[in-house]
Amino acid sequence: GAAVIYHYVSIGDPDYINAPDRFKYFTEHFMWVPLAAHIAIGLGTMSGGWKIVKTMGTKITKVTSLEGVSAESAGAVTLFITDHLGVPVSTTHTITGSIIGVGLTKRISAVRWGITVSLLWAWVLTIPISAIVAGITYIIVNMF
Repeated sequence: GAAVIYHYVSIGDPDYINAPDRFKYFTEHFMWVPLAAHIAIGLGTMSGGWKIVKTMGTKITKVTSLEGVSAESAGAVTLFITDHLGVPVSTTHTITGSIIGVGLTKRISAVRWGITVSLLWAWVLTIPISAIVAGITYIIVNMF
């Protein structure tokens, strides 16, 4: 329970480290902003995140309750350490790595590498695609 709570409460923290000083000032004076972000993340997970939860819990490798607790604990510890070191990490990547690690304790073939490679490609492509979409959006908005 505690590992899960820490993991999900800390979801915004690694990204918060990268925020410009103005945003940090804003959120320090308006504490509702991080709270609203956490609520939005929770609602997003509840409304459409179940596909991701299913992929993480069954498609990468089958995870038992004990393995799930181990993966969540490892993810929480990793987030705690990286947060205190000021290292920006993705919580999704952290928990995915933890789940893969749990699967590898059974045997290498317990991890479905096809799914894992698909996730890796999605992560690699996310940054350039987001950059292109942001650039196009800026150009369009700047026209008005």
